[in-house]
Amino acid sequence: MPLSDKDGKLSNNIHIRREEVNGEICRMFKQELIDAIKPYTTKAVQLPAEARPQQLPEAAVFLVACGAHDDDLLGSVAIIPLSHDSITARGLPSDVKAAEIKRMIVRPEHRQRGLGRKLLERIEDVARNEMGIRLVVLETWHTLDHACDFYQNSRYRRRKVFGLYDAIESQCYEKYLGDEV
Repeated sequence: MPLSDKDGKLSNNIHIRREEVNGEICRMFKQELIDAIKPYTTKAVQLPAEARPQQLPEAAVFLVACGAHDDDLLGSVAIIPLSHDSITARGLPSDVKAAEIKRMIVRPEHRQRGLGRKLLERIEDVARNEMGIRLVVLETWHTLDHACDFYQNSRYRRRKVFGLYDAIESQCYEKYLGDEV
């Protein structure tokens, strides 16, 4: 099934849907993400559990990109609202409603076709329009050059680490969501 036309644009066969937070598909993509970053990490992840939760909070939203058939899963992204009194929001401004992007992954065979950008745009829309979020933050491994480039090309700015992330291994980004569409 072609995901893109001759110019590399997404085909009309792609759709993005909400999935159950912490359901089977969410757990599957979390494991894929863990497996995908293993070759890029320079040391064992030894962060507190709050920094890399096994379960997303119930207030999270989890989206999945699908192909022509609903069981053709191509990628995922989640967003978690952050409470200013939580240690996971340490270092973030307290005067703005913030959320963190988690579990952003596009399966390797579907990359470089605009799918990641579409997932990111959709989760930003959910954050802005449904959750009232104005600041979106995220963390990735500093050794994942393709991820860092992707976020910078998506108008995310580098920022100092926040919450419980490791200043040596982590690269953090932020984007203020205005009323732009």
